[in-house]
Amino acid sequence: MVQTLGQIMDQAQSRRFHAGRSARSSEDGLSQMDASVLLTQIKQRMEELQQEKQPETLAEKRVACQVECDSYNQREGELPGDYCEKCKSKGRVLRPVFEKLYNDYAATSFPCRCMPARLAKQRLLLSGIGPMLMKCTLDNFDTSQGYWQNSMKTDAAKFVTMAHQGHWFYIGGDAGSGKSHLCAGIMQELLRLEMSCTWMDWVDDSTRAISGWRTEYDAALDPWRRAPVLIIDDFLKPIRSARNSNSNNGNNNLPKEESLKLAYSIINYRYNNPRLVTIISSEHNLETLEGFDKAMASRIEHRCGPDFVLDNGKAGERNVRYRYQFKIEKQPAAGQLQIPEEFIDESLAGV
Repeated sequence: MVQTLGQIMDQAQSRRFHAGRSARSSEDGLSQMDASVLLTQIKQRMEELQQEKQPETLAEKRVACQVECDSYNQREGELPGDYCEKCKSKGRVLRPVFEKLYNDYAATSFPCRCMPARLAKQRLLLSGIGPMLMKCTLDNFDTSQGYWQNSMKTDAAKFVTMAHQGHWFYIGGDAGSGKSHLCAGIMQELLRLEMSCTWMDWVDDSTRAISGWRTEYDAALDPWRRAPVLIIDDFLKPIRSARNSNSNNGNNNLPKEESLKLAYSIINYRYNNPRLVTIISSEHNLETLEGFDKAMASRIEHRCGPDFVLDNGKAGERNVRYRYQFKIEKQPAAGQLQIPEEFIDESLAGV
C-alpha cells in the first residue's frame, strides 16, 4: 500500500510518543533509529512521486481538469422546481478555466443557465399575484367566444417563438377580455425557455415608484428597465372614480404627468437596448397612447412590428368576466340560484 508523506510523518510521531514511555537512557537510541527510518521512507516516497506521471503539457492539464469537472457535473442536485438536465438541478456547473499566473487549468464554478428563470419563477410564486398567474397558460386560454380569441392566442404563440430576437408584444382593449391571461401564458412559455421574466403590476408598482421612492427614483426603476423580459400589466390604466366620472372634464382618462414620465423612462430605456423583451397589456390601444405621448407610442409600435400589436376594440362587448356575471345574474330568481357550469372558469378569476 502506497503511503503519503503525511502518513509516514504520523507513524514516526506515534513511534516517538510510545518510545517516551521507556527509560531515558534508551530514548536517544530509539530517536536516532526513528530518524534514520523516517529519512529512508521519505526518500523512497519522493522517488515514487517522481516516477508517477503528472500532466505536463497544457493539453494534458486541461484534460485532467475536465475529468474533475465532469465528475461534479454528473452528480444529482436537489433544487426545487423544474429539473435541469445540464446542471442536474444543482444550479451550478464546473468548467476548466486557464489561469495564466500558474500556467494551469482550474475547475471553476458558474451559475447554470436555468437559474435566472428559476429565480424569476420563485419571485413570482412568493408575490401575491404569483399563484394566480401560474394557473394562466396559453393552453387553457378561453377561445370559445369567437375568432378574436383564436387570433389572440395564435399571435401570442407566434410571439413566443420570436421573442428571443428582441420583439415586443402589445395588447390593448377591453377590461376582462383575457389580456392579463394571455400575457401570463406568454410568460409561462418564456420561463420554460429559461428566459428570466419580471412582472410589473402598473397600478401598484407605478404608485409606489412615484410616491415612495422619490429619493432613489432611478435606482428603483432599474429592475424594470434592465429585466431581460418585462411584462407590464394594465399599462397606464385609467382610474375612474365617482368624483371625476361626474365631472365635465373630457380628459378624465388622461394619465398624470408623473405616470407618463415614469412610463417613458422605462419604455425609452428598453427601446434603446435591443435585447430587452417587453410585453404590455393595456385598456388603451396604441392610437390612444399616441394622444398621451407620441414618442413613447411610436417606440412601442416600432419594437412590436406589424405582427404583435393586438387591439380588442369594441369597448364593453369583449369583457368576458362582465358577460359571465351578467348571464348569471339573469338566471330565474325562483328557488336557489343555480350557476350554469359553462360560465364557471377559474382561469379567468382576477384576470
